[in-house]
Amino acid sequence: MVRKAFPWTEKLEIREPFFLRNLLVIPLRWTEAFSNGFISLSEARNQGYVKILDTGRVEEVEVDFDGEGHLFLLDGEALQGAMQDRVTNTAVLMHRGRVRIPVSCVEEGRWAGDRAFQVSGVTAFPSLRSVLSSTVTQNLLRYRQFRSDQHKVWQTIRRSLQSLRVRSQTRSMHDLFEGVRDEVERYVETVQFPSGTTGFAALAGDSVIGLDLFGSEALFLALKDKLLRGYALDALSRAGGFTPISTEPLEQFLRSLTRLPMTLLQGVARGQELRGTQGSVTARILMDENRLIHASAFPTSA
Repeated sequence: MVRKAFPWTEKLEIREPFFLRNLLVIPLRWTEAFSNGFISLSEARNQGYVKILDTGRVEEVEVDFDGEGHLFLLDGEALQGAMQDRVTNTAVLMHRGRVRIPVSCVEEGRWAGDRAFQVSGVTAFPSLRSVLSSTVTQNLLRYRQFRSDQHKVWQTIRRSLQSLRVRSQTRSMHDLFEGVRDEVERYVETVQFPSGTTGFAALAGDSVIGLDLFGSEALFLALKDKLLRGYALDALSRAGGFTPISTEPLEQFLRSLTRLPMTLLQGVARGQELRGTQGSVTARILMDENRLIHASAFPTSA
């Protein structure tokens, strides 16, 4: 394991912010973006290139990919069905073949069904992705395992169900999104990012709630709606308050990231991960052949 810093600001362009209901969205551009060559999980599933199966173990699923190029799975990618709903614990880049992917349960009250998963149109919301990022990093550094803190994952979902007054017999993240589907879709239906955008950060009030950055514009465009649904769900939990039109909170957040000690680790399949969790911030970056594939960063809860 190698410790190093990551030059967030040197190759990052901050673009003009805009409001998306009560979210201030700040588009980002990675200045060393590359042509695609990647396929998202939803695209691969729609084209019949991927199968996702339950292994019988809560903490992993098997992904079987027989398409061309690289398959990319986002951290917090939602998988629905099988014995219980799951989300991926980290971002994954893989070639054709079978890989066992570390996951967490996001449906506390069910263990029944078949082996097959469906790919959801959502991803975990930022406050849940923050829990995944920070606790997986801690377990990687201590035990070299891509495991989350399952109790904290369930606790975060329960808190959101209560906050948004959504009922779910199995305390499911899927039910949480279904319970506020119309409100969430209003965030997604009209948004347009400027050409060349490869990611965004979002603020609620005067605080950053998360940041996602890709090395490919095409990959970002394939995943932006999934991501925005997650950010929208967190925004609905934070209704009220005033959000100023300013990039200063993001610039402060980026400065905290440049000071964040990060550890270089082997990825689940292809590539390497840079990870760091310290104080009030957590971040993880997937790189392959010295190129940024995807980075996410979030404030940590107290």
